Amino acid sequence: MQISNKITSIFLAIFFLLPYSAFADTNLEKLVNTPKEDEPSTLEDVEKLQTTRPINHNNQIPNYELKQLIHNPQLFSYYINQLITARNLGKLQEVLPYYKKITDNDPLLVQFADALLYDLQDNHKKAIAIYKKMLAKDPNFHPVRLHLALSLINDKQYKNAKNQLIKLKSEKLPKPILTIVDANLRRIDSQEEWKFTASANYLHDKNINNAPSKKIRSNFGSTIDPIEAHGVHAYVSAYKKFNLKNNFYSTLSGNINGNFYWNVKGYNDYSLKGATAVGYMNSNHDIAIKPFIKQRIYDDKPYSRKYGVTFTTGHWINPKTRLSTITQYGKEYHNDKENKIRDSQDYLLGVNGFYTQNASQYFFGGLSHYRSNAKKSPIISHRTNSAHIGWGKEWQKGISSTVTANYSQKEYDNPSNDPNLNLPAYYATFMGEMGSSRKDKTHSITGELWKRDYEIAGLTPKLIINYSKTNSNFLYYDDKEDLSGTVELTSNF
Repeated sequence: MQISNKITSIFLAIFFLLPYSAFADTNLEKLVNTPKEDEPSTLEDVEKLQTTRPINHNNQIPNYELKQLIHNPQLFSYYINQLITARNLGKLQEVLPYYKKITDNDPLLVQFADALLYDLQDNHKKAIAIYKKMLAKDPNFHPVRLHLALSLINDKQYKNAKNQLIKLKSEKLPKPILTIVDANLRRIDSQEEWKFTASANYLHDKNINNAPSKKIRSNFGSTIDPIEAHGVHAYVSAYKKFNLKNNFYSTLSGNINGNFYWNVKGYNDYSLKGATAVGYMNSNHDIAIKPFIKQRIYDDKPYSRKYGVTFTTGHWINPKTRLSTITQYGKEYHNDKENKIRDSQDYLLGVNGFYTQNASQYFFGGLSHYRSNAKKSPIISHRTNSAHIGWGKEWQKGISSTVTANYSQKEYDNPSNDPNLNLPAYYATFMGEMGSSRKDKTHSITGELWKRDYEIAGLTPKLIINYSKTNSNFLYYDDKEDLSGTVELTSNF
């Protein structure tokens, strides 16, 4: 029987062993020469076993002695196939070097075993190189092409993977394999569809004008009273990804994010942001550069526009742990002449970690440094160092929750750097010690709770409770405490 007559059985073996599987017989005619009891002795026996013997997920494979295998190349080939089929990675790594040394080994089996090991170790690029080498010798070796496509997907080379899947789709393949091909084509195409997110929640701000605390107002006779505001926070975003050749991609995105108040419209504050990106991604790394433009609207009037660029990286340290970084630089220009002194440039540096303990529990945290420099107004120039840590959990009955704790220190530039500032009046107004710089310390904790399978008109409700407290060496900003709760409605489509 020729290789061409084995395609169906080989494909069926792959179908049952995905995501990483081996076609059970690279060269079936040579698999068995002097078999042990209960082992197949003919090609027909081997093919019969493929459809009658259950897949060996428990790695219950006969324990051959190495000397016995070395002196029986046909049995050794069959044993290698068994290890591949059972995905017994440890044993395969142990015996494969000895199989490579025997003169009568099967070169295709050696290549495929090497590629499989690389795939199972997430070293997809080396596996891809082997699959391509095998296809160069035989372009019609469709099982290898399927594995090449799957490795390309796992290495995030979606455009190249799509090309391989389209080639397979043009062949007369078994229906189960065509199902796999079509499913992966849909998976790739879905990544290039527009994705939208929308959320909204009720806002109740008891101090929208940032007035000093009641204690400060009583002790110092401040005439500024807090203004209470009621409104809605809304967020809408759109995102589209374009898979390019090899591991490259590009994106387009935009969002509208803002607070809208119905009783104090003068505090309406929202922004429109557009961005594009070019990135490189594989199974372990993701690097992208993202230019953006942002228009802020305050009191329903154009307030400022910002141009900038963001550079992000992501790296999977191991299957459970991901580390990411962000670097951002921007310049903000204000519309009104009276606000031109607020024109600034800023940068952000951040590092974040994400750890998945199991399918229902994860932890996250991060550190960041932010610097804003308004050259014409040192009193609003500042630097902020912050840290956060969080815990997420999926509970029984579809309940999910997250808890996040934040701490930040915000330090403003020295007011004496502003030659046009009336220092005595400044310190008297904001109740700071003469010659000092303002320093704020804020800590907060946020809890979120929602039911994964519960929706209202297609929207998922999420209960959000937040507590924050700010202390400052400037009494005007000291002793600010806030406790709020809201229900956010979110939809992804």
